[in-house]
Amino acid sequence: MLRPELMPYPTMEPATFHTSTTASRVPLVSVITATYNRANYLPLTVQSVLAQTHKHFEYFIVDDGSTDATAEVLAPYLADPRVHYMTVPHRGQSVARNVGLHASKGEFVCFLDSDDLWEPDKLERELDTFCDHPEADIVYGEVRFIDSQGRDLHQRNLPWMQRRSGYITEYLLDENFIPFVGSMIRRRCFEKLGGLDETLSQSDDYELWLRFSTRFRFLPHPGVVSSYRVMHDQISTNKDARFRAIHAILTRFLNQHPNIVPNSVKRVTWCRFYVRRGRYRALLGLRMQAGRDYLIAMLHDPLNIRPWRALLRLVILWQ
Repeated sequence: MLRPELMPYPTMEPATFHTSTTASRVPLVSVITATYNRANYLPLTVQSVLAQTHKHFEYFIVDDGSTDATAEVLAPYLADPRVHYMTVPHRGQSVARNVGLHASKGEFVCFLDSDDLWEPDKLERELDTFCDHPEADIVYGEVRFIDSQGRDLHQRNLPWMQRRSGYITEYLLDENFIPFVGSMIRRRCFEKLGGLDETLSQSDDYELWLRFSTRFRFLPHPGVVSSYRVMHDQISTNKDARFRAIHAILTRFLNQHPNIVPNSVKRVTWCRFYVRRGRYRALLGLRMQAGRDYLIAMLHDPLNIRPWRALLRLVILWQ
């Protein structure tokens, strides 16, 4: 794999972050939860943090203008001095995440959405991974998928959830396979390249991973460390908006880093994007739009069999 060019991200100014001043050799981990109207699930999320076997953490819960009972359900947990509750006007999850990031001071940073859960040894296992591999900048474990009732959906080890290590830009261009809920990041990454992109209403984690992949090394570690709750009202379930966001992210990233990967990789990247969007549109019955996406995919990578096969399937079903 080609080592990416080492260059700063030109559209965001790196923020000023605090550095841990603890005298203890036990590293301080900053945990950040951005929440918006998730009072029904938030207590379980908070409990999964407080149950961690690694106890030296600070926990920032940033309420992005909730109108439900978020403040009331959090009240019992605020007696723990590690828990900090912050409220901000409703401006989106990337802004709320950055508020927590700026307030924190740990050597390592983790994000946990307000309807997801951690395994009790999540922090401990990832810190052990950093201890064993000091060259790593971001480590990530596997996730299990659960429904709104917490039932296992048995969707672990999905085909697209490849385990890649090192400088992984080429692979990230194909798919975001790094679970935000299952990752741990060295603070120095944010100090050098900034926080979440506040112009994005979703997929801000994907933009962050792409940006970080230009400078930092990723490392997977085995085993499930978190549970991701799949629900109909999540931001990530709005697939039309998600495709728009990913298109914008890829366009800007490749324009700003023209030499990050070979042109052949760029062609495959766009080909696969349009095939995926075309398949989604075909499922919705939007056949003209789907066919147009497949044709665009062919223009990007004429020798790739995926768009040809998808277009043939679309024609057969159309008859």
